[in-house]
Amino acid sequence: MSGRYIITVDGLAGSGKSSISSQLARKLGYAHLNSGMLYRGVGFLAVNLNLPENSSGSDAARLIKQHSMQLELHESTSRLLIDGRD
Repeated sequence: MSGRYIITVDGLAGSGKSSISSQLARKLGYAHLNSGMLYRGVGFLAVNLNLPENSSGSDAARLIKQHSMQLELHESTSRLLIDGRD
């Protein structure tokens, strides 16, 4: 098989997933994407724009479409920009 592999790490909150994943990515020369960052980004928008807790998925999708979300992947880290802000 040619090309690079995708490696996923799963575990409990606070178990060290991000720490070990970023170290592994750095050693292998892979990009590191912390998917929790994406969920927190959407949560950040929802809280700051007062989206009710009982909102539907389509409400959240509409909210996301109204804002710019840019994911920057670097060698062993990633960064999410919302409307150009980190």
